[in-house]
Amino acid sequence: MTADDTIVRFMGHGITSAGMAVGAMNNLSAGDKKTACKGLAVLHGTVAAMVGHATHAKELKQPVGIANVVLHSALAVAFVARGFKGEEDAKVA
Repeated sequence: MTADDTIVRFMGHGITSAGMAVGAMNNLSAGDKKTACKGLAVLHGTVAAMVGHATHAKELKQPVGIANVVLHSALAVAFVARGFKGEEDAKVA
């Protein structure tokens, strides 16, 4: 079976995301976890963009693509919220 470029990109992002998430939850200090969350937000944002492009280019079926764009966009927002949580309070103090 030949490799599909879309699947290779998705698997690369999935492996990177899983590795960062496991590292963030298990091995990092609180400050480093916030940085990892910001990185995961960027990663999931790029996945949403990749899936959106693949759906637009008809490489993925539309319902699957839309569901994945929504999922990864929500994950990106959640990681942004977690990554920046408390920073606005620190600037005020």
